[in-house]
Amino acid sequence: MLTATGLKRSELGSHGKKLLRHDGKQVLVVVHEGQLFALGNRCPHEGYPLSEGTIGPGCVLTCNWHNWKFDLASGAALVGRDPVRTYEVTERGGEIFIDFRDPPADERRARALRGIEAAILDNDRARMAREVARLERAGSAARSNA
Repeated sequence: MLTATGLKRSELGSHGKKLLRHDGKQVLVVVHEGQLFALGNRCPHEGYPLSEGTIGPGCVLTCNWHNWKFDLASGAALVGRDPVRTYEVTERGGEIFIDFRDPPADERRARALRGIEAAILDNDRARMAREVARLERAGSAARSNA
């Protein structure tokens, strides 16, 4: 379900981006090379704000803290390991609309499990911890009470 943001393309500033807050989420809206994008504002590596990052050629957003790079359209990590969350975004009558809903829990769990598998193959313990936290947020009991 697309939600009106009250934001217009002309309000995205000289750098073509604006941070929105909606229902506890921070979403970065970007216009680059004429296209609109919406993605989570927190770098999945250590949570630094992507709104302070740099947008470069080829629709690439770089986190200025540890140089992780993300594809604006898909959220895929081009440098780094974890993708950033993207949101459906469109423009109607000059206003920007975003679908702020979370993906279904089954989809989020499957993604976290794939991330855990990749982290194990890479022996990346920090990513393992991040993926376990994502798995728990998606409703899975990732820890044993033993």
